[in-house]
Order: sequence, then C-alpha cells, then structure tokens
Amino acid sequence: MKLDTDKISGLNLLSTSVLIVDVNGMIEYVNAACESLLGRSNKILFGFPVSSFLPKAREWIGSYKKNPSSLFSVHAELTELILRPGALVQVYASVHPLPEEDQLLIIELQPAKNSLLLNHNKHMNDLSENTRRLLRNLAHEIKNPLGGIRGAAQLLEFDLKDEEQKEYTRVVISEADRLQGL
Repeated sequence: MKLDTDKISGLNLLSTSVLIVDVNGMIEYVNAACESLLGRSNKILFGFPVSSFLPKAREWIGSYKKNPSSLFSVHAELTELILRPGALVQVYASVHPLPEEDQLLIIELQPAKNSLLLNHNKHMNDLSENTRRLLRNLAHEIKNPLGGIRGAAQLLEFDLKDEEQKEYTRVVISEADRLQGL
C-alpha cells in the first residue's frame, strides 16, 4: 500500500518515536525520533518486519487483523524493544489504526526509563504522604485519651488529702504531659 506522505509529514517534528506498519507487520515509515531510537534510517527500515525488533507487535497486529476497527487501541503497554542482539530497552508502546487507512497501524514508542523513574518517585512521595497522614491520625488518637487521663488525675489530686497519694497523681500527670509532647 502506498502511504500518503502529505498526511504524515508532521510526524518528523515529534519527539515521540513513531512507526507506521501495514497489517502484515512491514514498516512503511519511521519518523526522525524513531530513526534515532533504533539507530537505523527510514530507508533501511522500509519493508522490514517490525516484529524483528518489537516482538510484541506481532500480537498487536494479529489482534487488529482478527477484528479490524477504527476503535482498536493498545495504550501505553510496557514492552521490550530489541536495538541489537543483547541490547534491550523497555518502552511504552501505543498502537492505533491510521485514520482513514484501515490497512495501516501507527505505533508510538516512549522509552520507559524516565517514566519508570517518575513513577517510582511519585510512589515514594505517596508513601511519605501516607506515612505523615498515619502519624498525624495516630497522634490525634493518642492525644485525646491522654487529655482525659490528665484531667482525671488532676481532679483526683485535688480530692486527695494524703501527700504520698498526690505524688502518684503527679506522676500520671507528668507522664501524660510527656506523651502529649511526643
């Protein structure tokens, strides 16, 4: 199938790696970002089977061929890209039919390295926030009964006549204050 280059001319301006493949998995086009990622030019890659360096593409294309639809979509699936034998890179891949071209699929690739690091940092921040929230709630749950214990000890101290017994209530009040400070 002949690809209308006027429709795709803007793809070279993207920083996202983009491939266009036919329903047989043969490469029809790669943009400049994809050439850079793969280390090969569009001329070399034209007519090359995409599954030779993106094995999961065979499955995606097979699914599309079984049920061709403009609604077909694979969204940000984590997979491996083979740059050369022994050199694998994890990427997020999205696959969609090319608008008005039911025999062509567009595959977008984003290196996962930065995304995984961002996700890890977000996860760690979420954990830290959850820990802070847990500690705040725990402190609140401890402070409320301590106030009651302290108040009861003060009332008891006021009613007691024996200094030795009052010393016990002062210990309770002191320890309640210490825990409240924590």
